[in-house]
Amino acid sequence: IVQVMDLGTEPGGSPYVVMELVEGRSLRELLAEAAPLPAQRAVRIACQLLGALSAAHAKGIVHRDLKPSNVMLVRVDDEPDFVKLLDFGICKLVGVPAAPHLTRAGALVGTPGFMAPEQILAGREVDHRVDLWAVGALLYLALTGRRPHEGPGPAGEILATVERDAPPPRVHRGGLEPALEAIVLRALARERDERFATAADFRSELLPFRGEDFAQRTHGTAKDAKGEGDRAEPQRTQRGETGPTTRSAE
Repeated sequence: IVQVMDLGTEPGGSPYVVMELVEGRSLRELLAEAAPLPAQRAVRIACQLLGALSAAHAKGIVHRDLKPSNVMLVRVDDEPDFVKLLDFGICKLVGVPAAPHLTRAGALVGTPGFMAPEQILAGREVDHRVDLWAVGALLYLALTGRRPHEGPGPAGEILATVERDAPPPRVHRGGLEPALEAIVLRALARERDERFATAADFRSELLPFRGEDFAQRTHGTAKDAKGEGDRAEPQRTQRGETGPTTRSAE
């Protein structure tokens, strides 16, 4: 998680936060260039992201705006994809009511395409499982080059998220291990009780798919995904997130 070095209030009363400078590239930039990713690489990124979320959730913080541009990848020693999670600007503190001036009835909080169904539906209380749904959406995108729900514009995408299950990743990319596909689809379950209970549970299920043995089993899968006759379309990730983040808090 991006580090906060200092915070305080200026003499004039304006609050400030001093954070570390993160130098790297966003997951959005990587996917625009290289999606679909090799399965092992996608899983390694997701596992780190889930580790960050475990720490945030343990403090009662729900991010609510996970998307490719909020995940930075930094080279650290021999790791080219060291994850830094950014932008907690619309996070929710569990058990703490939002300030009245930030509340607007019926407002969407998050980014279409990476919002869980209950985040979209007005009046539904959200918890940490909206973040787990978003990680599922990021992993789906990294593995296939496609978003789990697509429609005509943001409104169509939102409607599809609420009304339809995500198609199996194999629709867009052959060769993925069925067990990995099942994990992704469980994370994207429309009913939150059907998802993983915690980020740690989700991460533990993914761990077997990030090692060298798994990489050897799936060698060439990413290449095959871009081959003739496959329906993966990496250029679709150029769209990035659909529309700006809605900054109204609950």
